[in-house]
Amino acid sequence: NSGSYNVMIGNNTGLSNLSGMNNVYLGTSAGLLNNGNSNVFIGYNAGRNANDISGQLFIDNSSTDMPLIYGNFDTDYFRINGTLEVTEEIIPSDIRLKENIVQLDQVLQKLAHLRGIYFDWKKIDGLNIKLNDRRQIGVIAQEVEQYFPELVAENEFGYKGVDYSKLTPILIEAVNEQQDIIDKQQSEIDELSKMIKELQALFDMVSDKE
Repeated sequence: NSGSYNVMIGNNTGLSNLSGMNNVYLGTSAGLLNNGNSNVFIGYNAGRNANDISGQLFIDNSSTDMPLIYGNFDTDYFRINGTLEVTEEIIPSDIRLKENIVQLDQVLQKLAHLRGIYFDWKKIDGLNIKLNDRRQIGVIAQEVEQYFPELVAENEFGYKGVDYSKLTPILIEAVNEQQDIIDKQQSEIDELSKMIKELQALFDMVSDKE
């Protein structure tokens, strides 16, 4: 073994690592066939079949190519192949952390081009992403990208995803725009009603004189 700065704990862990460096393998047969660098494999057989990869994270208790937790340290990509349940999610939003603030505009017009859809996930071999079998509701990333590119990102496989949480401020501004339209229409209705009342009063006055 000509590698260095490795931590290997468990029977057969990192067994094929002849020159890999900066790895952490914890668990029986974790990283068994790997000879790469800067990996973290945690769990029984975690990353067992990951041959000559580098800079990746596998956390599972089997040799699956779709570990419960997967990450790529080089791209800062992180994925959970399962259902994530949290009691509270807080996303930084303090105005002291922001600059170049510009209010969204014409969102109603843009939203009119987007579709809310029902769909099922395709089964694609080699994708290494666990997708839910249940009927889904969502949007199409390519359509969203045309009008709100800030909401769309591409993963290491070239597939696009949407940050659904950022749809909230867009919908808030859409409600505001719609309320402005309603307020303007109500003002026009009130003005027309006033004119009708004045015309009616004038008509009544003329009728009384006759």
